[in-house]
Amino acid sequence: AVLGGASRVDLDASAPHAYAIGIGAHTSGTGALLARWIENGQAYVRVEQAQIARYDTATGARSVLVSAPHTIADYAWSADGSRIAFETNRNGNIDVYSVASDGSGELRLTDSPQDERDPAWSSTDKIAFTIESADRETRQIWVMNGDGSGQTMLTNTGTNNDHPAWSPTGSLIAFASTRSGQWRLWEMAPDGSGQTEVP
Repeated sequence: AVLGGASRVDLDASAPHAYAIGIGAHTSGTGALLARWIENGQAYVRVEQAQIARYDTATGARSVLVSAPHTIADYAWSADGSRIAFETNRNGNIDVYSVASDGSGELRLTDSPQDERDPAWSSTDKIAFTIESADRETRQIWVMNGDGSGQTMLTNTGTNNDHPAWSPTGSLIAFASTRSGQWRLWEMAPDGSGQTEVP
């Protein structure tokens, strides 16, 4: 699958390789991340600059789940909907945090000198994410437990490996990579083995 300059790649969920990977801008034209449904459609959430806000679909009532002193760029829900992982630059560089769905119990999950981005939460309570190199030239994919422990590098190619996305069962990670000279779709096991280009 050649990704090129497309903003998203969305594949049929019934297909063997069913992934959705964002390439390029994360935001809509208003600067807010596109809405994501929660609670079986009873509400949706979206990023609004430095906040993650929840909207009730019946009443339109708005509540703030996360408020950060700096911009929040991306976020992901845990499989059970109890927590949100998000990236923010509140400490001078970008780190991944998590917070309960009601906005309580914030945890800092990553803390390195480099930027950590693109959290993706699996159905098995693992979080895939990327770490940018010190020279900001490349990104590699890592994985950790939902509490931030067990951080492990999965890719180490010297090229960009970005935008991880889990299969529904948590048995595969899809990602975008430039290792072949252009952005293409790849997949691997959660331990980094079996890295294969998706036809």
